[in-house]
Amino acid sequence: MNLIFNNLTQQILENIEDQLANNEVSTNEELWDFFVEELEMTAEQADGTVALRPKYLGQIFLTGHSPLFQNETVSFGAGSQIDLEGITIRLCVNDRKALPKRKKSIISHIRTPVC
Repeated sequence: MNLIFNNLTQQILENIEDQLANNEVSTNEELWDFFVEELEMTAEQADGTVALRPKYLGQIFLTGHSPLFQNETVSFGAGSQIDLEGITIRLCVNDRKALPKRKKSIISHIRTPVC
């Protein structure tokens, strides 16, 4: 984990990750304000968090293996096949809207499909 996030509680980290993974409406400035005003993060922490946003918007991470928690991440995107509790989703394009609530999904395993 990035050292600037070490003092944050698990609940705040989960809230941050949820915002990064699922909030596609707010601007970076609005997210920064939310992190500072609502989650009581420092400006340095909010800057670091907003800097991670492009990674979250471009990839889907396994729970606990995102850039917020790990230096070496586990993710998938276009060209991956995801099995979610018996439902298979094939991501042949880089469209994350295939998963309605990406962070809350339970991922059993990943295979690379032939698209």
